[in-house]
Amino acid sequence: MNAASHTPVPAATKPTRILIVDDDEAQQRLLQHLLKTMGYQVTGTLSSGTSAVSEWQNHEPDVILMDIMMEEPEAGILAGEQIGEKNNVPIIYLTATEEESAFSRALRSNPHGYLAKPVSPAALKSAIEVSLVRHKYENQLVEYRKKLERSEQLFRGIFTNLRIGYFRITPGHRVELLNPFLLELLEVPEGESLIGENLRDLVAPEAQPHAFLNLEDQDAQETVWCSLTGKTIPVKLHIWPVHDASGGTIFLEGTVEDMTRANTLRNQMMHAQKMEVIGTLSGRVSHEINNRLTSVLGHSELIMAKVEPGTKLEKYARSVVQNARSASDIIRQLLTFTREWGEDERTFDIRHLVKNMLDLLQHVLGRGIELLAELPQESILIKGNPKAVEQALFNIAMNARDAMPDGGEFTLRVEKSFQDGTGVLSKSIPTGAYVKLSLTDTGIGMTETIQKQLFDPFFTTKDENISTGLGLSVVQRIMDQMNGHIQVESAPGEGARFDLYFPISSDQ
Repeated sequence: MNAASHTPVPAATKPTRILIVDDDEAQQRLLQHLLKTMGYQVTGTLSSGTSAVSEWQNHEPDVILMDIMMEEPEAGILAGEQIGEKNNVPIIYLTATEEESAFSRALRSNPHGYLAKPVSPAALKSAIEVSLVRHKYENQLVEYRKKLERSEQLFRGIFTNLRIGYFRITPGHRVELLNPFLLELLEVPEGESLIGENLRDLVAPEAQPHAFLNLEDQDAQETVWCSLTGKTIPVKLHIWPVHDASGGTIFLEGTVEDMTRANTLRNQMMHAQKMEVIGTLSGRVSHEINNRLTSVLGHSELIMAKVEPGTKLEKYARSVVQNARSASDIIRQLLTFTREWGEDERTFDIRHLVKNMLDLLQHVLGRGIELLAELPQESILIKGNPKAVEQALFNIAMNARDAMPDGGEFTLRVEKSFQDGTGVLSKSIPTGAYVKLSLTDTGIGMTETIQKQLFDPFFTTKDENISTGLGLSVVQRIMDQMNGHIQVESAPGEGARFDLYFPISSDQ
């Protein structure tokens, strides 16, 4: 078989389709003749502007030849304007009038051509071809504008809503562009701009010489910036130069990620790992010591039973018993701390649990402290170990009692809380639905230094004979095991509030 037989035959080019709108039959026949001679396809003829508006789409023309004067002096122009509102099909006006007003109105309707009768073949062909070329490029321009608009909308959306800071600065570090998130992060007052300011001077004062990356290092690095109010912000910074064709630097771009939440979660994870190690070690040691204390306590009580009351030997034995029992209490608290609260996990109503604990909590607090409760009407289900939540409430109540030696109020409040990723807590609590259990006392309060160590095992501000420093460590361990979160607000002399956030069960 001849190889040439495989050569594809190009598809025949379809002739341009022309619709004639003219109320002069002789003119219609002349135009049809000229158009066919030139190789165009006449799709039909119409005799009025009204019919053109209602029927032109049925003919699917590529070009419309529209007479201006038909049933009315400017019927063709009116029809062209109405058609142009819905479609940009090329329209070429035909006219035998020389009135300037008609010509001016026709031009205002933005036609693709304008021919005076009688029409010459050369002028007709030229007008049709020019209108087709113009129509083609107008469509391309419209499509380009749509793409440009979509691109601008995409950039605007990313620039405006992205929760990562973006900046563009000159090679001398003068600000050219900052996105809204970075303005928010730097605590720039609303309505103010940093355009023209030196970004390095703003966020990297002399006290923090490494707060701005050198250009030689293109890898993202973690550093510390300062906001305009002086607040330090841990950030991950990435900056890179943008060059022109000759290699010169046009400007510098960079991204700034607020690492506050990431650092908080990282610290929480490290704390949880530390607590797990301490818990494992404490559990093993506690069991061993508890076994020996049981033996010491038993033999000491036997000695007391054998000796005469009031003797020195009986006094020594009694001291051993008292200290053994005290040590046994400490071991019991250690065992509580090391307990895996994930056991006996189930879905339960926290409102019902808190309500049932009110009498016990009032007994723990004592008569000098008034217990107040604000509970919702509806049930709120969470998943976990109910005994763990009871233990957490009990421990915080004990802490509040010690903080109010002269009496006061202890308020318990249960409410739903949805974290949407914004606000102060967004940096420490993941997005989701929670029940917030707030426990507030009117006690002596705490300094920031104490609050930083509050949940460390064995940390206490009380006398060693009163507290082992494990109560709040147990609360923290319980919250970790239940995927919960704990926030503390306090100041000296202003009491303290513990907010416990438990994820709401999906069974809700």
